[in-house]
Amino acid sequence: MLRRSWRRKPAQSEKPPPGLESVASLSPTEFEHLISRIYKRRGYAARVTSATRDGGIDVIAIRDLATGREKLAIQCKHQREPVGPPDLQKLLGVISADPSYTGGVLVTSARFSGDAHEFASQNGRLQLIDHNSLALLLVQYRIPLRE
Repeated sequence: MLRRSWRRKPAQSEKPPPGLESVASLSPTEFEHLISRIYKRRGYAARVTSATRDGGIDVIAIRDLATGREKLAIQCKHQREPVGPPDLQKLLGVISADPSYTGGVLVTSARFSGDAHEFASQNGRLQLIDHNSLALLLVQYRIPLRE
């Protein structure tokens, strides 16, 4: 009788999408400037906030539309660990406290937990951009990592 040895393949670490390997080499400040450049390319007037008293908001992006002004509070999380609901709760608190914000965006060089996706789906004012979406935006808008 022939016996087969069934062994599980070792878990492979999730590789970042092409182009994101070098995003990992950016400092947190460089990452914030990268996100600001993406929003500028998308037609927003975007600026990186000062490091102090920013309420956790790293970039503010504004554009005028036919339907009115859109003002986004963008929080950047340049990390390896998945982002969970606490960061989204803080962002929601900031945009709820300031009625001039029409929405909040959390951008990460990692991914979001399932609970974070669920939390964001329950509030239409929050948008999530994970490492996969970020890679697509960099390619779509041809954004260099550094200026």
